[in-house]
Amino acid sequence: MVDEDSAPPTDETDSIVRAFTQAPVAVVALYGPQHRAWIANDACLAVFPRWRIGVPIASFAPEIDFLIDLLDQVYATGERCELDAWPVRYSVGDGDYYEVFTDYAISAVRGDGGEILGVEVTATDVSEHVKARQAAQDEAAELAARYTSAHDGVNEMQEALLPTDTPVMPAVDVAAAYLVATEDTAAGGDWFDAIPASDGRLFLVLGDVVGHGVRAAAVMAQLRTAVRMQLTAGVPLSDAIEAVDRFSSHVRGAQSATMCIGELHSATGYFEYCTIGHPPPLLIRADGPPRYLEPTGSGPLSGAIDGVVTKTDHLDAGEAIVLYSDGIIERPGRSTSQSSVEFADVTARILHSEGHPIDDAYPAPVERLCARAVELLTRQTGFRDDITLLAAQRRTPAPPLAVTVPADEHAERTVREQLRSWLHDLPLARSGGSLLVEHAIGEYVTNTVEHAYDAATDPGDVTVTAGLHPGGRLHAEVTDTGRWRDSETIDSDRGRGLAMAQTMIPDTVIDHDGNGTTIRLSYRLTRPAHILTDPQTEYQQSPTVSEPRIDFTDEHTLVVTGDIDTAAAAELSGALTKHSRAGTIALRIDLTAATHIGSAAVSALIRHMRNSRRHNNIPTLIAPPGTTAHHVLTLVGLPTHHDDSPDTDLPR
Repeated sequence: MVDEDSAPPTDETDSIVRAFTQAPVAVVALYGPQHRAWIANDACLAVFPRWRIGVPIASFAPEIDFLIDLLDQVYATGERCELDAWPVRYSVGDGDYYEVFTDYAISAVRGDGGEILGVEVTATDVSEHVKARQAAQDEAAELAARYTSAHDGVNEMQEALLPTDTPVMPAVDVAAAYLVATEDTAAGGDWFDAIPASDGRLFLVLGDVVGHGVRAAAVMAQLRTAVRMQLTAGVPLSDAIEAVDRFSSHVRGAQSATMCIGELHSATGYFEYCTIGHPPPLLIRADGPPRYLEPTGSGPLSGAIDGVVTKTDHLDAGEAIVLYSDGIIERPGRSTSQSSVEFADVTARILHSEGHPIDDAYPAPVERLCARAVELLTRQTGFRDDITLLAAQRRTPAPPLAVTVPADEHAERTVREQLRSWLHDLPLARSGGSLLVEHAIGEYVTNTVEHAYDAATDPGDVTVTAGLHPGGRLHAEVTDTGRWRDSETIDSDRGRGLAMAQTMIPDTVIDHDGNGTTIRLSYRLTRPAHILTDPQTEYQQSPTVSEPRIDFTDEHTLVVTGDIDTAAAAELSGALTKHSRAGTIALRIDLTAATHIGSAAVSALIRHMRNSRRHNNIPTLIAPPGTTAHHVLTLVGLPTHHDDSPDTDLPR
């Protein structure tokens, strides 16, 4: 080191050369259009030992040939150019490499007259910085993935703990919607329940646990179970709430949870309720403005509630009661009072279809209320917390179904049309349970037509009756006065109908004697709750019922729409044989828009699959989940797909 008082070197040229040569970054000057080596400092020579004056850069530094175009550009225009953190791999022999990240700055070198003589390249090794940044990004990505996994796990657990449906009852329509919060603390402690009693009473429960995440979901599950056990035990409402409050003292995190619980007598409209630190129910009247019921005065769960107070009100036919969580009235940019008024106004207008057209996607007005209210109220304001709605509307019960028709080729379709109309009047959309009921009864009618009578010498009738029990179970009967044929006497390629029907509705009893056959089936009908992660999610409506139609396209695709019952199955079988050339061509069979697939149609599909397999072809059955075809074909083991991917696992 030199003394601080010593004078700097007087030779300016020598100083410049020394500073250039010893610079910590690589600097190289290249002259001419071929970018020949001109001058380089020690840092550059250490990287490119093959450097020779007058040699083009492409010859001694092939690793950075990607710079040639930029060197040409700067040499031609004189404009400076930069590259940030550019990766370059350098060979160390024996096929091994090391990677360096470099910042490049390229500028023109000019002569005394301003003419461009060449270019100067400055290369700064930023590998440590880049690798540290990449490590931080990788760590952040890993943490984000862990968070997403945990977040999704909490949401999945919470959805598994919530009911997925509400009961279908003759004198009251019930619907629910649950919107998961979008904040980082998503998956809160909201829950709901709609519990039918065999005498037509309906218990409505909506609760909210303080906090979010796994702990809140776990507390919610325990409280929901405790409430359900008390209500189904038949104890008075006030006693049930006191028991749950005592139980809450043994559950960590249950303190300060709120609930609103109501008991509706669907036959009379009598409604008893209690608000345990929770917003009061909203009554939407048939004639008049909506109103909030009076709170009952009880505070949140504390383990020390003494003397639960309940209040009563009355619902006329057409009137609805709505339970809700505070997420709907505590939206961003709205005061609680503003949100409460807006919530009452919007829900009432939706229920009464004021400015909101009725559609078959929501055959029950309360379904439309729950889905549309959440969508409309959150569209402009957004939401911070989970939002839960539970609504019940009294209605005049639909009369039981009773239809008797000749057991001929028209019976299946006639019964199916009347059954669909009756189910729609419950009101119930064509999905899930209603499809199972429709298919099962259709198969029993078909069985009667094909096996109970001799059409030429002993024609007869088939009678179908159905009714909805006050507790929400459908009871139906299919009867005839003909003979019973054992399965051994039925063509082995058919005879799937009874098995399919009993798989769809396991609670089925078949009685037969010399006077005929009676098939009794029972099934708990439900209406799916709307569990949402996006308030703007569109409801997926079932395809419109239509006449059977089979179309062939140029892409070897058979598109099947409408009701493919026994009458249409022969047409389907013929189309499959014709367009596959007896199984020698693999078809795509699109069943997405099929609204009914009877056992005869299933048999036709199975025969076609087997015949095609003999020719080493695998037809593709397109039936997305949720469609009628997917419901039916999964029962018999036929592989279904969203797309064109084949499957070789065929039923034998």
